[in-house]
Amino acid sequence: MPTPLRQLPAIDRLLNDPALGQALAAYGEPRVKVMLRELQSSWRKAGEAPDWAADPGGYAETITRHLGHQSY
Repeated sequence: MPTPLRQLPAIDRLLNDPALGQALAAYGEPRVKVMLRELQSSWRKAGEAPDWAADPGGYAETITRHLGHQSY
């Protein structure tokens, strides 16, 4: 069942959650913050969020999957 948009955690709360510690160490706060904002923005535009969107652990997996495939 999709997560109601009003239940999306604040970006600051996510950045301070231990579940994102590894992603922050690997990719840095600026890149992780941009990714979090992009994810939540896309869900707001779509009108729904995935069922894991209220769980910081779900963000960590998604960020690692997306940023781990990017290269500069």
